[in-house]
Amino acid sequence: MKLFTKIALNFIGIIVFLVLSIYISNMLYLKYFLEDMIIDDLKKLSQDALENKLEGDLSAMKILILQGNTIVLEEGGLDLPYHMIMPVFNSTGVYEFSHPHLKVEYIAYVLKRGDFTSIAITTKPYYGYALNIISKNLIKISIIFILIGLLVSLLISRHISKRIIKISVATQKIAKGEDFELKDNSTDEVGDLARSINSLKNSLRLLERVRREFVANFVHDLKTPIAVIKGYCESTKYLDINDKEKIKQNMDGIEKQCDYMQNLISNMVELSKISAGIIEKKIEEVDVNLVIKQSCEQLKKLAEIEDVEIIIKSLNSPKIKTDLNSFRRIINNLLQNAIENTKDKKVYIETEREYVDIYNKTDLKEEELIFLFERYKSSRKGFGLGLSIVKELCKILDIKLETFIEDGYIHFRTKLENTKSSS
Repeated sequence: MKLFTKIALNFIGIIVFLVLSIYISNMLYLKYFLEDMIIDDLKKLSQDALENKLEGDLSAMKILILQGNTIVLEEGGLDLPYHMIMPVFNSTGVYEFSHPHLKVEYIAYVLKRGDFTSIAITTKPYYGYALNIISKNLIKISIIFILIGLLVSLLISRHISKRIIKISVATQKIAKGEDFELKDNSTDEVGDLARSINSLKNSLRLLERVRREFVANFVHDLKTPIAVIKGYCESTKYLDINDKEKIKQNMDGIEKQCDYMQNLISNMVELSKISAGIIEKKIEEVDVNLVIKQSCEQLKKLAEIEDVEIIIKSLNSPKIKTDLNSFRRIINNLLQNAIENTKDKKVYIETEREYVDIYNKTDLKEEELIFLFERYKSSRKGFGLGLSIVKELCKILDIKLETFIEDGYIHFRTKLENTKSSS
């Protein structure tokens, strides 16, 4: 069913429901509430008659005050034979009776007080006649309301469906890669949907551009070590078999480039897992100081190749509750980044109760820090996937990462106050 038809039918359904509600409420009012209201009025008139407080329009009433069987007061305009009234009432309460010749029903309230009896009488409403009048008028009103509702619903549904169709066409064009801008300045839900689709389109375009740049940079990063390895292989083919020193240099160069590619691919896999949301956290007790020592040992060979000295200034961190593998990856990536980018061939590590600080000499400027954790934003060596992984893993582990330059040293400080320490 088309949206246009659905909206029109919903409007008509609402109108029919309202008309039926009015009809049913009138029936209930006549049948259950009106009679109670009449009885309350008659009771009050009976009391007022005994207290001589009668006032207002009594043309539809008959008020009698009896002393014994003698009428001492008669008020009202309702014409009623006395022989109908006198035998009916024996005690205080509500009475109903009919005219013997006319199709008229009466309702009375009798109030006895000492020797006096007060009687208030009026005609009982003829519900069938009243309901018949309401029904006839309600049918006419219903037809008018349904026609008005149909017209209004057609106009509104047409307006809404045209906007929805416009959005549908826009999404199809966006899916095909076409540039299309939805213009809807309304503040309702359809307007919000149009603005959300525009925002989604812009995000998709940005994501596509980032993806292309990312793939291009990654391919470029792979091309370099592959070309170097190929060069070493070709050079080695023509070496004298007894030139062991030169062969060793070539093999060391090939090994270094293989390690570089292995690290690059490992980072790519890690980023893919993080982006897909399939990183599983296993919270356990982690010895931060031990992780630091293991990372230093693991990156010892890289430090030797780069001729960098790793200096551990303090190891005073308590054990914490976190995911061991992710935390180790954070430390490894920060330490490797420092080794590859230090300007004085030294990397410093400090661990205290509140933080782990890894820092090195740098020639970076403060304004360049905002690009460090963006994938391939910096053309400097080492600033690529590693720090992006650190940023994402810190978010996952709820670890605050601070980066700042102080006295020519760039600090990567992971604060541990958000994690649970354990003694």
